[in-house]
Amino acid sequence: MTVTPVSEQLQRPVERYLGGIHHLAQPTLDPRATIEFYVGVMGAKITHCVSSRGWRPRHRDYIHMFLDLGKGDNIAMFYYFGVEDAKDWPKYGTHHSFTANSLEELEEWAQWLEANGCSIHQRNTYEVMSSIYVFDPNGRYLEIAANHRPLGDIDAEDAELTAEALKLAADEKAPSIARMWELKADLVEQREGPVSGPAIIFPNIAEFEWIPQAATESAKRTVERGVFTAVEGHDHIRLTKPESLPESLWWTCGTGGVRGTIETFDENELIIR
Repeated sequence: MTVTPVSEQLQRPVERYLGGIHHLAQPTLDPRATIEFYVGVMGAKITHCVSSRGWRPRHRDYIHMFLDLGKGDNIAMFYYFGVEDAKDWPKYGTHHSFTANSLEELEEWAQWLEANGCSIHQRNTYEVMSSIYVFDPNGRYLEIAANHRPLGDIDAEDAELTAEALKLAADEKAPSIARMWELKADLVEQREGPVSGPAIIFPNIAEFEWIPQAATESAKRTVERGVFTAVEGHDHIRLTKPESLPESLWWTCGTGGVRGTIETFDENELIIR
């Protein structure tokens, strides 16, 4: 990759980068052993989990688990469903992420990088954060991420249950995230009380507030289950993707748990029976 001279029309968003590492992303083939080592042995804390269907070409279903190391630094553990050999890990799964202090600064970084000859490979809006991605001159993947909000207790409670469900699903060698979402629903019910299926469960955080409205026509009732909400249906639940919802958030909508069988899950709708 050729890096052009520094643009004379723009300034770097910060005079010197001192934001630390937002996260260091590392895949794992054994989430149980990895979690037990970093949390149980080393004392890191699980603060957030993204669980998603793989929506990009050749991208597998995945878990993106944040392990807080203190001082704003995190390891982001990736687990890819159906991958049993490290040589099959997606190239982008191993990367490092710098911190932008706001969405405005993130956009300034995008403009600055492009002005200096770096193509923005991806832009994504996830739970909690938005990111841009570029390749450095060595072909390494660099992410710059800006958090929308601070992580809270609900994020951590949800993440701990996701970690437990992931360990169970990985022990079974589940080929897709659908099984993990079933196991997550079991754990929510064991802790907070039963949910009548078919149903979709979501943690009570801003990123999933759209779900009840998206399921209005098929919903029977909405029930609170601790830090989670369950939308129950009569014989099915149908979610239609809101036009304004970022794609990467749509594919995580089962993250709180699914009671029933996913019949359809594409770029426009999710049907659970």
